[in-house]
Amino acid sequence: MRVRLRVDSSLVAADTSKGIEEGAAEADTETAGANADEKFSSAFGKAVKVGLVAALAVAAIGAASIKSGIDFQDAMTKVYLPP
Repeated sequence: MRVRLRVDSSLVAADTSKGIEEGAAEADTETAGANADEKFSSAFGKAVKVGLVAALAVAAIGAASIKSGIDFQDAMTKVYLPP
């Protein structure tokens, strides 16, 4: 019994070319993923800053409202209506 192996060089070349193309595509995907991560991090950072500014604005409005309420109540206690 004999076994004869034959290598088709055109198939080897095609497989090698396909592997190189797939590797290049994966490198592009990796770069795109890194770019997307940077964009997401930047956008998330901006969203956090906007959220903090909004929270501070709401807190300032709340504090001003409480002070106005206290001032109004103080003024009303000074109003005297004779019976």
